[in-house]
Amino acid sequence: PEPRVEVRYGETGVQLAELASELDARLIVMGIGPYAVRHRLFSTGTVWNTSHRASQPVLAVSEHARGLARVAVVATDFSPESITAARAALPLLADGAILHLVHVWRRVATAFPSAELAQLNERYAASLSEQFQRFRTALGRCEGIVVETHALEGAPAEVVLAIDVER
Repeated sequence: PEPRVEVRYGETGVQLAELASELDARLIVMGIGPYAVRHRLFSTGTVWNTSHRASQPVLAVSEHARGLARVAVVATDFSPESITAARAALPLLADGAILHLVHVWRRVATAFPSAELAQLNERYAASLSEQFQRFRTALGRCEGIVVETHALEGAPAEVVLAIDVER
């Protein structure tokens, strides 16, 4: 059969998200250009616009991608959206892959440090193990995949991009 050609007008991200919904797509796969990672993270490009409008996961693939992933990093704030993102990543991982669940946070600080703030920070740090356990339970079965958790402090985007997963 002849391929179907349809021309749509409007903002690309909006049109792609609408078309994916109309087609009942389970995943949107998009190529990403040769921009530096920082440009992709902070820009308002097509992939970003599409992912913010689509109800499906959006997979951005570079020209260097080959086969199923052996290592994946999922940044999490422990929200339902983070769990959905991690679940979407699972089928894209090779058997024996490592899935890094990463939570980055900043300590509460003010110009006037206090014992109460220090205690608040320590309580939050102590809660992370339980939060990761709940996340892993909500994630479901991860047969054939090694799941590692990381609680780190700092600026989230910078810390996640600096994670050394080469082992």
